[in-house]
Amino acid sequence: MTGRLKEQVDLTQVECQVQVKLGVVTLLRKTATLPEVLKMLGAELEGDTRTPAGEWKQTWTFMLPREIPKGDFRMWRAAMRRGRH
Repeated sequence: MTGRLKEQVDLTQVECQVQVKLGVVTLLRKTATLPEVLKMLGAELEGDTRTPAGEWKQTWTFMLPREIPKGDFRMWRAAMRRGRH
C-alpha cells in the first residue's frame, strides 16, 4: 500500500473501503478500519502506528489457503475517521 499523507496519521484510525470480486461477482464490499481489514487477512499492524506526513509505503505478506479461488482484492479509498470516539 502506498500513499501521500498530508498530516501525521494514526494507522489504527484509518477507515478503508474494501471490495473483493471473483470475476464479475462482488463477494464483499465493506468499510472497515485498517486493523480490521488486516485481521480479516490474517495480518496485523506492527511497530509505530503513527506515521509522519509525506510519502508512505507499507507491505504485508498474507498466507492464504490454496483452496481459495483467484480473485481481485481492492482497497479503493482509505481515510482518517473524523469525529468518532
